[in-house]
Amino acid sequence: MQSGSGIILFATFSRCTCDQSASAILRRPRRHGNTWDDVRATAANPSGPGLERSPEAASDYRRYRDWMRRRGMDSHANVLKHSHWEPNGVAFTPNLLPYDLERGISHWVLWHHPQQLAGNSRLNAKDECDLVRELLGREVAVAEGYRHVRGNFARAWGPRADEIEVFQNVPGKRSIPTIAHVHCFMRPRNDADGAVLSHVLEERRLDWERMQPWLKGDMMQSARTASAFNILVVVLFSLSLCCGVLFVALPLRFKALVTIEEPSLAA
Repeated sequence: MQSGSGIILFATFSRCTCDQSASAILRRPRRHGNTWDDVRATAANPSGPGLERSPEAASDYRRYRDWMRRRGMDSHANVLKHSHWEPNGVAFTPNLLPYDLERGISHWVLWHHPQQLAGNSRLNAKDECDLVRELLGREVAVAEGYRHVRGNFARAWGPRADEIEVFQNVPGKRSIPTIAHVHCFMRPRNDADGAVLSHVLEERRLDWERMQPWLKGDMMQSARTASAFNILVVVLFSLSLCCGVLFVALPLRFKALVTIEEPSLAA
């Protein structure tokens, strides 16, 4: 029984510790979340109340900023250095501080490199949406076995109108005002084409995560913490097992001694 309990404790903590990696935190489902209607309302009026972020997301972001600050880095430099920039000067990445969204909606950002576009540039939502649709359309086409797809044909492969919403925050709400960007929200349909789009987005997310030094550092720290605690669990389990053996062995040893000495007492 003790052995089984120790194994369960060991496995449970290993799983929980690994789940605390930054990668897992970015993809964890939110408890409540803004709906697609909330997203569309914000896209129609970016200067309005806007979407909400969860306390967990804010905490994750503070941890990220602390990690960056200790290494003399900032968000502006991180986006420029650790994003995959397309030949046309844009990068499409997951949002580091996502809004609190209901399941099935993901939050992305389309960045414009400051060498090609000033950070304070005003962006047109329709044009930005077309950029995202063409970019993802090329990847969807490749996933479907077609290559070298461009322009309107690529956009035809991209997200459908009801699967994407795009808007640019008003200046006072921009977390990185030095790089022009728009927020992009994806909600793939529950059909075959939507499944391919979901796959493309997930692959893009994984590629982005592999480029992030703070994610690597966080996951390495998580692994070190898991290893140290798992060693402690093994040691404690071994000690408890030894105590259990002694608890059983000592009474048997004492009984054996008494049995041996009884004939001499009778004599």
